[in-house]
Amino acid sequence: MTGRQLVTSPESEESSLSTSVNTNMKLLSYLQREKLKVPQKRARQEEEEDDTEEEEEEVEQSFVEMRALEVEEIEKDDKDEDLEKILHTQQNCTLVTFFKLIESHRDKIPSEAWQLISQTCFGEMINAFRTRRIVADQVSRFELDIEILLRHYCKETKKFMFGEKEMEIKEEDVHLLFGLTKECENEEEKICRRKKSSQQSTIFGKTKGSIFRKMIHDKLTEELNKIKNKEAEPRKIASLIIMNLLATFFFSTSGSQIEWQLVLICEDLEAINKINWSRKVIEAFHEGVKKHVKGKPKGLNGCVVLPLYCFLERTKIKEKIQKKQADMPRFVRWSTNGIIYRSDYLKRPKKLEELVAQGPWKDEEERTSGSEEYGTPDEHGTPSFEEWAVIHDEQPLNHVSPVIDYEDLPLTDDDICNLDKIVESQAASIRQSATENDNVISATV
Repeated sequence: MTGRQLVTSPESEESSLSTSVNTNMKLLSYLQREKLKVPQKRARQEEEEDDTEEEEEEVEQSFVEMRALEVEEIEKDDKDEDLEKILHTQQNCTLVTFFKLIESHRDKIPSEAWQLISQTCFGEMINAFRTRRIVADQVSRFELDIEILLRHYCKETKKFMFGEKEMEIKEEDVHLLFGLTKECENEEEKICRRKKSSQQSTIFGKTKGSIFRKMIHDKLTEELNKIKNKEAEPRKIASLIIMNLLATFFFSTSGSQIEWQLVLICEDLEAINKINWSRKVIEAFHEGVKKHVKGKPKGLNGCVVLPLYCFLERTKIKEKIQKKQADMPRFVRWSTNGIIYRSDYLKRPKKLEELVAQGPWKDEEERTSGSEEYGTPDEHGTPSFEEWAVIHDEQPLNHVSPVIDYEDLPLTDDDICNLDKIVESQAASIRQSATENDNVISATV
């Protein structure tokens, strides 16, 4: 036989061309739909820009709305007389207060103070507030959720019991959640001994005893007001911001105060990382929760919100916040706003046990960093439409294109700008494929 030999039969060529035409028709249809969506997308982008400008004005309103939702949920549960009433009380431990502090003073705090904070183990956590990776309702929490989890706390073992499963808060948990130091040589006594030799604080003078949160806030405001006259001291500002975080969250007390010893440590920014803060936070929590009595709620000392974050980490009760699944420190990934609901908890007493038994979500970084199970991002990268069109046109006639869900293919900014060109290119490709298909059919008749 002379001349070019056909690798495939006329029937297979006809089938391949038909598949190619159908594939291109689907792509053209999708592109045309996307073209119609462009004005809507641009309008949404403009709306998002307007929303960003109004976000600060809505922060305070969001707190009011969240409190209203909490009251509504409580009143709704109270109407169900068949269910047990879970008594609870207001706890001072919250990140909302610190959120408001940073929102109010972000632009006033000098860069030197931010730099000093970044060199401490509290830097990553505070930077999440500074860069607005934390939003208001994300750090709101319901007192009821805290009370329900504390019902599972065993004072003897210092663990949370969910049926046969235990949940223990470890130093590693606090370290991953908030970035605090762990397993380091604790030099707390040396620092305090050195500071006590002078018998005074560089910020509060000779006052010895607990420092109230209001005093910390007033001192911070006083230092920030000195910036105009170039008299502010960045070291004091950095220390006061860290003190505020300790007083409102990690070492919160029912009296809204902070121990003198913690004040002295926060003033020594060079030595602050030599404290095992993870262990210190856990010890303060266990000490404070000793006073918890079921059915007799009272204000507790310590970081009573910590169990909420640990429960989120250990179960699938909620999903991580979109686009924050791999953020560090890990508390940024979660919202503590509404975790457990009273009616659901009482109607399904074993729900929490089941959640703990099932375990946590798979970490986002495990799905994207290149494990054997998921592969690497480079292996499964999705091409843009222009790249896909070139690849598709280069396929041989007998190549059967894989089934592709075009709804999952992303349109880049360049794709949107060149959408007319892409649509015309695909239409021409369809016409050419149809012509070739007719020629093959004619040749086989």
